Amino acid sequence: MCFEASPESIRSVAPAGPSRDEIMSATRFEVRPNAPFSVFLQEEMSPVLASSVLHRVMRALRSDGPIALDSLFDDGSAPGVREVFAAAREEVDFPYVLPRALVFSDELFPMCLQVSEDDGAIDLELADEADLRALRSVLSGDWQEAAPDDPARDLARDFLEVGLLRPAGPDASRVVDFDRPGIFRLQHASLLFRSESSAVIADPQFSYATEQDWLRRESYPNIDAILISHSHTDHFCLTSVMRFPRDTPIVVPRVRRGSLLTPPMAEILRAAGFTRVIDAEWFSTHEFGDIRVTVYPFYGEQPWLTFASPSEDLRNWGNTYVVGANGVKTWFLIDSGREFGRSMTDLCGQVREEHGHIDIVASNLREFGWSPGQIDGKGSYLYCFPEEIVMDPRRWPDGELMTLGPHGARELLDALEPGYFLPYAHWWHPLERRSHLVDERLTEEQMLAAIRESPRGKGRLRTQLLEWHVGDRLQLTRGRAVLHPAGP
Repeated sequence: MCFEASPESIRSVAPAGPSRDEIMSATRFEVRPNAPFSVFLQEEMSPVLASSVLHRVMRALRSDGPIALDSLFDDGSAPGVREVFAAAREEVDFPYVLPRALVFSDELFPMCLQVSEDDGAIDLELADEADLRALRSVLSGDWQEAAPDDPARDLARDFLEVGLLRPAGPDASRVVDFDRPGIFRLQHASLLFRSESSAVIADPQFSYATEQDWLRRESYPNIDAILISHSHTDHFCLTSVMRFPRDTPIVVPRVRRGSLLTPPMAEILRAAGFTRVIDAEWFSTHEFGDIRVTVYPFYGEQPWLTFASPSEDLRNWGNTYVVGANGVKTWFLIDSGREFGRSMTDLCGQVREEHGHIDIVASNLREFGWSPGQIDGKGSYLYCFPEEIVMDPRRWPDGELMTLGPHGARELLDALEPGYFLPYAHWWHPLERRSHLVDERLTEEQMLAAIRESPRGKGRLRTQLLEWHVGDRLQLTRGRAVLHPAGP
């Protein structure tokens, strides 16, 4: 492993006296709360996938029309970019503006762990599977039980030196009572389903928007399974998943082939040492303790809006899930919506036929319109198009809605008629009782009002719209919803 840190960020926490190895053997350590870890795959580190490059490409195509993209760059202003675009032009049998190795990558390594600190960035190259497993061991705490010559112990020493590990202290952050059954709304798209004896968590997050990290990993109950919805890093956060034991069952979307739009999630997790990874097929059912999970398609949040994908392998692969716990059936939809030829509403008949009455639907209500910068600002939702479409901005699906939004949600609710609808996956929020403000524009209360008043509604809405807050626990008793707020 190659561990690099800016000089300002290096700070030793070892006191004078006993050696660092003696201290490490006698002390229990924890990852520093609020440390913003990110892991980048090899293709994500390509110089061509940068927002500055995308903006220059967009300006040139919109003002000048079709142009050889490599001609826009030189090594002085954008090192390495010209070579990438030129390599794609040489692949005459490949219809994209990026080379085959970027559109369909077969290589996992090297990866890069990055920690963005106020006083500088810390980068760790993960050269191979052994490096990735050492990182998982450090983040999970397993390294403290490892043999003295285990590479994870060397990495832990480096983490200790730069302040990413610290002696474990009492957990004063616990504000959620996970001992009681119900559905817990955690940060962003993370939900925890708790029965009397089991717990399943969806899209766990401890590393992404750490300014609102009010609940530490150590506060959670034992987790019987993790459900991952799709690969965007605010949902599939590898360093957050690494905080769980390696024998935790992890359900991820089945990815037929890793691509510019979806990395091979199951392959990555197995490389990291997880032993019970389930790359689930759509319409499959799985049981974890007394919690039953059925996998359904994730339609939407695709670049394919006004035309079909040229390759069945090139899509943002994802799952939505129906979770049955405590006699309550919940279908959570995350960021799904509509795409070319199909939408989540198309699944309502099958879901109702297979499960009967659905008690709860939960979904993001933000309206994501297509733009060249979706989803990560680097251009993947543009560069996945065939070259002939990339070169003609008139054919770009500008502004086409990828998610449900309030009006799409109303159509789905009219078709399915669940008992309750809950908004969620609206980014990170503090613990507060006022209506969460989303994207500095609308509150969740206003979003629910838009569902109720939608012109697409078919008569009276039969679903009760329920506002809740991060930290809340929802419990259904004889069909009636009761919300229990977080508290000390």
